[in-house]
This record gives sequence, C-alpha cells and structure tokens, in this order.
Amino acid sequence: MLRNFANKFINFMSFDREVRHLVNVLNRKIEQPIETPPLKSHPSGFKKEIAKRRIRIATAYINIVQQLDSEKYEERLDALENLIQESLYAQNVAMPLNTARLQAALMKEVVKNKGNPRKQMEFMTDFTRASHGHPAVIRELLKKNLLIEVPETGKKLCEMDLGWDGHVHDNLSEGRKTPSQVLLDAFIKGISEVTLAYYNFIDTRIVQEAVRAGEILGVRVCMGIEFSVGKSGNREHFMFLLPYFNTVKEYIDFLTLYKEKLQFFREGLKENTSHRQLTIRRMLDNFNQNCLPELNFGTFNLDVLTVKPLLWEDLRGIVLEGQASRKHLGELLYRRLKPVLHRRVLALKAQYQTFQEEVKQKRKSRTDLNALEYLYKMTRSKYEELTPEKLRLKYFENKAAFDYDSAFISKEEILMSLRALSGETVYIHPLEVGIKNAITTIIRNGKYITQVETFNMQDSIYRNPMEYHMLNNFIYLINRGSYEDMKSFCERCHITGIPEDEFFKSWEYYHTNPLQTRCGSDSTGRDPKIPGMGFIRLTSIPESSSQRFFYKTHTEIPFNIDISLGNNISAHDENIIISLGKASEFKKNLVGDEENLTHVDVRNFWDYLNPTLKNLMKVAIGAIPASMTIGFYTLIWFGITFIRNVIADLTSNSGFDPREWRLEDINFENIANSLFWTGFSVPLLKTAEYVFDSRLTFFLKDDNVIRWSKFFILAFANGSYLYVHNSIRGFSEGIKRMNFFRSILSFPFASIFSYLLDYMGIPFIPKVVQTKFWSDVVAGIIEGTGKYRLIQKLRKRDFTELLPLLDSSDEKKRTVAIMDILYIWARIQRGKSTLYNILIHDKDILEKMYSVYHNDVTMEELVEMVINNYHHEEEALALTHIIGAYYSHFCTWLSKIYKISGNGRVSA
Repeated sequence: MLRNFANKFINFMSFDREVRHLVNVLNRKIEQPIETPPLKSHPSGFKKEIAKRRIRIATAYINIVQQLDSEKYEERLDALENLIQESLYAQNVAMPLNTARLQAALMKEVVKNKGNPRKQMEFMTDFTRASHGHPAVIRELLKKNLLIEVPETGKKLCEMDLGWDGHVHDNLSEGRKTPSQVLLDAFIKGISEVTLAYYNFIDTRIVQEAVRAGEILGVRVCMGIEFSVGKSGNREHFMFLLPYFNTVKEYIDFLTLYKEKLQFFREGLKENTSHRQLTIRRMLDNFNQNCLPELNFGTFNLDVLTVKPLLWEDLRGIVLEGQASRKHLGELLYRRLKPVLHRRVLALKAQYQTFQEEVKQKRKSRTDLNALEYLYKMTRSKYEELTPEKLRLKYFENKAAFDYDSAFISKEEILMSLRALSGETVYIHPLEVGIKNAITTIIRNGKYITQVETFNMQDSIYRNPMEYHMLNNFIYLINRGSYEDMKSFCERCHITGIPEDEFFKSWEYYHTNPLQTRCGSDSTGRDPKIPGMGFIRLTSIPESSSQRFFYKTHTEIPFNIDISLGNNISAHDENIIISLGKASEFKKNLVGDEENLTHVDVRNFWDYLNPTLKNLMKVAIGAIPASMTIGFYTLIWFGITFIRNVIADLTSNSGFDPREWRLEDINFENIANSLFWTGFSVPLLKTAEYVFDSRLTFFLKDDNVIRWSKFFILAFANGSYLYVHNSIRGFSEGIKRMNFFRSILSFPFASIFSYLLDYMGIPFIPKVVQTKFWSDVVAGIIEGTGKYRLIQKLRKRDFTELLPLLDSSDEKKRTVAIMDILYIWARIQRGKSTLYNILIHDKDILEKMYSVYHNDVTMEELVEMVINNYHHEEEALALTHIIGAYYSHFCTWLSKIYKISGNGRVSA
C-alpha cells in the first residue's frame, strides 16, 4: 500500500502539462490510421504551425514501423527522410549528429513504450532536454541510453570508420524489421557499415530502400547472399558478398553483366528455397499431428481455449516478402498461443476463486482446491514466460529430423564459380559443423574463401569459448605462422586425410592472400536475451564518451578475434571489440490483474519532477546561503541574475523591439540553474572580502589601490567559482574560460561605478553586490551576443536551403518553399533580420524574391496549396491565417528593401 501511494505521489508530482498532452496526442496517433504529411515543408517552415516537432518525429517513426509491406518502401523512405531531417534541426549546432541520433532513439522509445505512460513521459522529457540542451546534456543522455558519442566532424557515419556489423537480417530473410528500420537502428547506435544478408537475389524495390536509406542516414550498406552446401544434417553455410552499390542501376547492371555466370548460383538458390519451403511444411504437419494435441489437452474442448492448427497460409502475416524459417514458426505459434493461454488463465482464475469459497462452505474438498491451484499457477507461469524463441526451441529446432539436401553438393564447384565474380565469399558460422570440419573446409577451399566469420553472436554466445579461440588461433597460424606450427596445430586437432601438398598450398596461398576474419551479430531482432546489432573497437569510442563505461556495460568480444588481420598489437585495449547491441531484460506477459504495473524508480524522482516546482525548489535552495550572508540584498542579487537572463533570452531571440518579445523565448530552467548556483557564490565572495579586509589591506596604504584591488579579488573569486561550477555541470572548456574572464573583465566597471555611488551618497551597497551587478552586465552582453549569433546561424541555414528552391522546376516544391520563407520571416526567431542581411548583400536573390512575391498569382497559389492539401479544419485555418496576416506586410517590407537597396538601408 505504501509503495502504491509513493508511486501515485511521484507520478502526480512529475512532468508538466505539455509533456502529458504530447504523450496523449502521440498515443492517439499510434492507434489512428497512418497519416502521410501531404507536403514536405522545411523543419523550420510552416509545418511548425500544424504540429510540434516532437509529434512530427514520432509520426515519422510510426510510419516507418507500421508500413511493413515491400510496396510501401517509398512511404518508409519519405518518413525516414522526414525523421532524420527533423532530428538534425534541433536547436543545437555544437553536436548536431549526436543530437539527431539521441532524439531518434528517444522518440523510438516513446513509441515502443505505449501502454506505459510513465516511461513515455520520461523519454519525452529527455527529448525536450536534448532539443535545447548543451553538449553536456547530450553527453549525459547518450550515456544514460547506452549510446556512444560520435565525433562531430561534419562527416557522415560511413566516413568515420566507427561501428560495423557484417551479418544482419531484415524482414526479407529472418528478421522482423524492414531495411529502413534496421538502418535507422544502425544510425542510432553509431554504426558506419552494415551488411544485410538475404537468401536470394532481391527485388529492386528492396535494393532501392536499402541504398536510399543508407544515403539518408549516412550509413554504408552492403548486401550478401547466404547459401548452404552439403547433405541434410551436415550442411555448411556461406555468404556471397555482392560488390558495393551506390544505386539500383549498379545492382541491375551487375546482374546483367554476370547473367550467365550467375545462372548456376541462382538456380541453386531457387531450388534451396523450394527445399526450405517443403521442410517448413513438413514441420507444420508434424506440429499439428504430434504437438498440438498436447497443447490442447485438458481444455474441455472449448473452442476459445483451443489452439487451431498452424497452416502455411498463416505464415504470410509473419514472413511478408521473405522466406519462411524456423524463427517465423516460433513467432506464428506465439501469436496463436498467447491469447489462448491468456483466456485459459482467466478461466482457471475464476474457477480457483470459486473453489476457494466452495471449500470455505464445505462444498468442495481441499484436495480439489490444491489441484486447481497447481493447474492455475502452472498455466499462469507458462503464459507470463512465453516467448517466440522458447517455442521455436521446443517445437521447431529438431534439425536432425527436419532438414534438406542443398542444391549445392560440391563446395569446390559453387565456391569456384563465385570466386570468378567481382565479390567475396565468406564462410559463416563455421563452428556449427565442428572445429575439425571447419578447419578442413578452409584448407581444402583456400583459393575460394576470402573471409571467415569467426564470431557470430547468435551462434557463438552459447558455444564453448575454446572452439572459437581454437579457430582464431588456426587462422592466425595459416596467415602468419610457420608451416610447421600450423601442421602441428592441425595434428593436435586430429585433422587427417588431407594430402601434404594440399596443406602446403593452402598455407602458401593465405600467406600471400591473408584470410580475413569477420564478426557479425546475425541479428534478427527476435531474441532480446542476445545482444543485437553492431560492434565497435573500444579505441574508436571518443574519450568524451567514457570508454571504460561502455566496456563495463556492453558485451566484450574475445580480444584476439581480430589478430589474423596482421595488426601490430601494441596494447590490449587496441584490440578490444564490444557489442553495440544490448541484451534486454525479460518482460513478463501481463495478465492484467497485477498490482504496480508501472514501476516508478525513486532515483528518477528529481529528474522528472514537474519543471515549475523543480525550478522553484532550486531558487529556494540557492536563496538560503545568500540570505544568510547578505540578508535583504539577496533580492537585489537574485533580481540582477534574473533580469540578465531574461534580457539575454529575449534580445537574442527577438531583437531589441519589446513589441516582439515573447514569454516562450525565456528559458526558465536556465534561469533557475543560474539562481541556484549564484546563491552559493554569495558566501564565497563574502569570505574573499573578509580575507582581503583582515589580511591584505594592511599592506596597501592608498585608498584607491585598496578599492581597485578589492574589486579585482572579488571578480577573481567569482570567476573561479563560475569555472568550478561550470566544470561540475559538464560545460565545455570554452564556456568555462569565457565565464571566468567575463568576471575578471567586470572589475574595472565595478571599481569606477563605486566612485559614482560614493558621489551620490549611497556607499552602503555591499561590494559583493556591486561585483555581482557588473559581472552580470558583462555576462548579459556576452551571452546575448552568443545566443544572437547562434540563432542567426540557424536562420541563415534555413534560408540558404530554401532560397534555391524558388527556381525549382517542381511546382509543388517551389510553392512550399515560398510559404516556408514567408512563415520563417513572420514567426521564427530572427527570421526577419537574417533575411534582411541576406537580401541587402545579394542583389540577385533580392531580385528573385521580389519577382516571386510580387507576382499577382503567388498568393492565390499559396491559398490553393493549403486548401488542396490540408483538409483538417484547424490546419487549413492556421495556414490561411498566416497568408492573410503576413503576405501583404512581407511584400511591403520586400519593396522597401528593393527600392533603396542601392542607396541606403532600412530597418529590418
């Protein structure tokens, strides 16, 4: 009861009205039919009037994850482009790439946690902090969400050589995510290169999605074709890596160029597909005949408590465009069995509760009750712990009974034909046939195998580590060791039957053409217990992203997995590889009658406390040491800080015209933080003043020297305090130095001003208050200028991207750009002044703008665009209001600049 009360109290005190409203809006959007934005407005453009940025990002993610059919690939790509564009346009130019990755991850979590409003609001709050946060906030949230920080060099991820994954599945093979989802996850994790694995040559639509999604996200996308070789029960698996394609045309050209050479391979893949399909059908029949009766035993033949037979047609809802596999069978059975088990639990619970009362009334025996209790608890436990992976392992993983002969019986024949193409051949999860067979395959096919997957997360994580250590040792020896050592190693592994000359030729070949090692997650997104996609070298993680932290929180790959590449090993840390995926905690399936469905972590109470209440508490705490030190002057001290922050926010956002100042431009959280920290600076400055008066004035005789020295000491103490507390808050070195020196720069003004106070007969204002006043005056000028330049930089970026679209041959793009420019000029911070500066220095753009907006039909085109594309009454009303309220004023403003642009300037 106390825990329930504590949870309710914490929830009541957490978050603000806006966050709660946004989560409610988002949840309604998840349940509604998919909505595609009618027009591609700029992130700073008029679509800000229709929906908040957080909702736009969430809507884009919903469109990506809900549209799974292959023919929907264009819609997924549009949504992905919108999501990334919106994420990159946060109000943070210091860390744009990391901010975009973080915000995409946070919004993904908001959508994924539907049904847990507490978690949704936590992630939504973090998203808001990231939008306006300092680099320190971004780093804090990256670490909190176990995401590495990538270097902010202006490069794409594919140009940084960070994370990689050599073996990933999407929903065209065994995965459950589309290529767009897989690559979005790669972007979030900081992965530079991903290899998507398929079982056949894929439709050009999928290639288009993979290539285009990689381009949007800046992730390099490679593709490979998996195939098996050998007889049933002893098949080995390989992957043919296709050349890297920048476009779909390159893929089609490759298939055309090697049409004849690929014919044998493609026919074999087609035959294997038929064999796999036949095997899956046999497994379905076996399950229906032998396993289904056991699952339905004891259900009193009630239809609603019975699992229906699994049919081949049922797999279509699971497999979509891919090829059915054992993993799909586990998923299908899970979807069928889960609702049935839930109904069984409810029925048994009702019976159990009834029997409890019957036993009290002596109408039933305790033996009956005990039997029913056991059955109820066993069924409930089975339901709560049910997973697709458990069902697959229990019912569909008998490979000895259900397997097929590959169309490729001879390894040499197929591997030799593939080696003649412009691609590479990878020996994947070789240990599935045992270490002896794996080594034998490598030796006997040395000329044809170019890479070996020495670590496969799905296959290796439950395997005896000695097996993959032995395999890596062998690869090291065949690449760089002596022939005698390699031969001795093989003898110890009891590898026999290989002629001496074949041994030597293989060793000799790989010494000239080293066999490369490769690790892949083999991730399908289905088993949360196994870490998912992505690997990275520990040394590739920036120090600012806490290498040690990620080493402790992520799975480490055996450090010698990469030694066969011939690297010079100088330190252990240089060879550590960690998984970027993380295993998820198992979440029970909920019956619905559980107490405390939403667990509230008390440690997060302060982080998600209602912002207004949190800000008031910060101010109150900061006021305690200040009032105990300077009493009434605390009001003046805090007033100075408050006014300085307000003016800096208003002027940097909206200029010096008070008529354009807006309450939403004020960052109250930043003000509260300033007041909190400045409160603790008061006793520090008073202590510095006391030390100066009691110890140093003895050595200074001249009053003027004493006055100027005291203000310098106070300014130095204040600057030192600012530097220390900025360090505690994680600010960059540049900001810490700026705050230190702006305090030092204030001491001459404070000294001179003190003479004026003496002259006016008011010398009783404490020196520490005077120091504070002038320090904040200087800070206000510096901060206001800095914020002004930041916002001006953001607006210049927006206009630079929009102005070229005025010449677009696409009429829709051109009209949207016209509307966006009007909106930014009228409603966005520094829009008017920034556009003025652009136009006054570029006569060609001014000429173009004048001709576009003074065209008689332009306004009619804007109105027509809105009415034709926005059918919600509120949206159309808001956008037509913008046109009616601002278009004429914009034309008048433009005319003034146009008329006198060569003779003088007009006020922006």
